[in-house]
Amino acid sequence: MFAFRRSCIRARLRPELLWPRPVLITRLTADSMQTRSFRSSQCHLAIKPYLLADIGEGITECQIISWEVKVGDEVEEFDPICEVQSDKASVEVIGFPITSRFSGTIHKLHYNAGDVAKVGSALLDMDVHGDEEEPEEATGTASQELLEPISTSELAEKTTQRHDARLGSRSSSATTGMARGQQDYKAPLPPIQKRMFESMTQSLSVPHFLFTHAVDLTKVMTLRKTALSDGSLSSHLQDEAGSVTKITPLAFVIKALSQALLAHPILNSVLDTESDPTEPQLIIKSSHNIGVAMDTKQGLLVPVIRNVQNHSVASLAKEISRMSSLARAGKLRPDDMKGGTIVVSNIGSIGGHAVAPVILTPMTAIVAVGKVEQVPVFEAGEDGKDRIVKRDRAVLSWSADHRVLDGATVARCAQEVENWLAYIEGRDVQEVVLG
Repeated sequence: MFAFRRSCIRARLRPELLWPRPVLITRLTADSMQTRSFRSSQCHLAIKPYLLADIGEGITECQIISWEVKVGDEVEEFDPICEVQSDKASVEVIGFPITSRFSGTIHKLHYNAGDVAKVGSALLDMDVHGDEEEPEEATGTASQELLEPISTSELAEKTTQRHDARLGSRSSSATTGMARGQQDYKAPLPPIQKRMFESMTQSLSVPHFLFTHAVDLTKVMTLRKTALSDGSLSSHLQDEAGSVTKITPLAFVIKALSQALLAHPILNSVLDTESDPTEPQLIIKSSHNIGVAMDTKQGLLVPVIRNVQNHSVASLAKEISRMSSLARAGKLRPDDMKGGTIVVSNIGSIGGHAVAPVILTPMTAIVAVGKVEQVPVFEAGEDGKDRIVKRDRAVLSWSADHRVLDGATVARCAQEVENWLAYIEGRDVQEVVLG
């Protein structure tokens, strides 16, 4: 009995000792010596290392944002364990809540908050409760279970709340530190900034050129207001929750861009320099998969609206709203942000007019939409005399890869966008919004 207890204690350090081991017992009788084998009863202490699962998309490491548990805590199945985040192919970082697959006691945490864990490495060790199913045969090593990222609305909400709390704490600490004149300190780059550092360094090695022009959105703004008050359009603008989506100027601009790409498909392309560095290839994409840059609490995210050429203004408005809601809630998945062919950045929603946007390689172009504002414009009156009228205008800023695109090509595409936005003047609101 003493020996058996000692084996259980050693098993906490050597998990392979937990499994049943054959024991030989020799029994003497008057007639002969008989030998038989049997298995000892199992000790219900199983230390399981939990591994960081492969999230996919070529991700090889994740940063531990925060732990929801500490050593000694009891957890149940599906209880939150930690939150991790990992970079993606451009500049976006995706956060994942990770939950427990077992009930047990936290034995050891292998990383601190802020550390970077490799995919396949153990995040923690857990003493699994005795009622958990054990393997029937020994394998010689402890059972290893993968921690898989599980995203639910409840977990996403908690993740966002925790993120808000951390942001508030950091902001408060930074303000207090500056007010008190504290010493300088080093701030290691979190994954999102590290990836932005790498991505922007790579992107700025591409020779950019900038093209800007002002577009008249007066008719767009008028038609937008008409659409919002048109009850017959409500059913076409309802989201899954039954709420009516507001049509923003961005939806019209994206529709106009897609129409322009039909005439100038070279801007809807990616540059392949990896397959054969000596023979780069420009891949013209048939689908208009337009990325929409969004400023979120996690950083810059670029979800992709696919097959924009098949969308109406109304469906684009709904898709922009849906993607924006997912981004704010931290629910965007890697698949939502891959396969973009050109990017639109709505910098005007924050402020500013003209900007020099940075291309997200391997795409070859990006368009930034400035703030819509009313400006005085000279316009010929019916009597032939000039008069000053009030017009809604916004500046579109284009950046393009000068290795494969020239200024004339971009200028012609930009003119097509301007023409489409002007073409809606006098057209029926339903024809424009639903067509």
